[in-house]
Amino acid sequence: MKEIFQRTWTGISLVVVFAGSIMLGPLPFLGVLLLIYTLGALELLRLEKARLRAREYLLISTGLLFLLVIGLQANYSVSLYFLLLPVMMWMVLSPKKRKDLYRASLLLIWLAMPLSTYYALAWVSGSAGYDPTLPLVVIILVWINDIFAYLGGSLLGRHQLTPGLSPGKTWEGTLSGLIFSMGAGYLIQLSTGLFSPGIWILTGALTALLSLSGDLFESALKRSCGVKDTGRILPGHGGILDRFDSLLFVAPTAFLTLLLYQILNA
Repeated sequence: MKEIFQRTWTGISLVVVFAGSIMLGPLPFLGVLLLIYTLGALELLRLEKARLRAREYLLISTGLLFLLVIGLQANYSVSLYFLLLPVMMWMVLSPKKRKDLYRASLLLIWLAMPLSTYYALAWVSGSAGYDPTLPLVVIILVWINDIFAYLGGSLLGRHQLTPGLSPGKTWEGTLSGLIFSMGAGYLIQLSTGLFSPGIWILTGALTALLSLSGDLFESALKRSCGVKDTGRILPGHGGILDRFDSLLFVAPTAFLTLLLYQILNA
């Protein structure tokens, strides 16, 4: 009972803080994403109990700088050429050993870039300036998929999806998440009037499939390091990466899908 209370309270608090930052405006939203990146990057580098030295902290700073440049470009039209700075810093600081290079690559490719595309969603709707609608509805789709995949798996789950990697995942839960995500996508179009029903149903389907992919990717990462959770910062949920692994796969695809639709229908 205590664990259920912890999980519920943490989940509600996380929703309020995250969704609240999006609604408050571009700078609070950017600040929360910078915090998520920093905590996630620290969790990633600590997965194998690596000792954090100056180079590791500088590597983390390259992702922060990348995300910050995207924020400055969106809000103040700073040139995207400044992205060359964090990329060049990353290339100089990257370790030579394959395993260490892989972890360093995840900092930029798996954390900083997806969070940057998620932030950029707020400028895709076609309205002048910052619009919180798309970041909000995309994270709502992720949450709906997570909730109904869990409920479907708990109530109907009989056939394991990936028993060797994530035993709790079932085909029934996956299908449940997919159906409700597509339905939620249709309802989003009806309530917002943005884009077309078809593109939102597609986005809902992609959200379900990519949420699963993100979760399985993180499960494989944790299994390779012999850990259950990436951290303990969120009572009942684990670490930051445990909560945002789905979004890291969903955000870039949602951004590209909706941006392409916007361009083709301009």
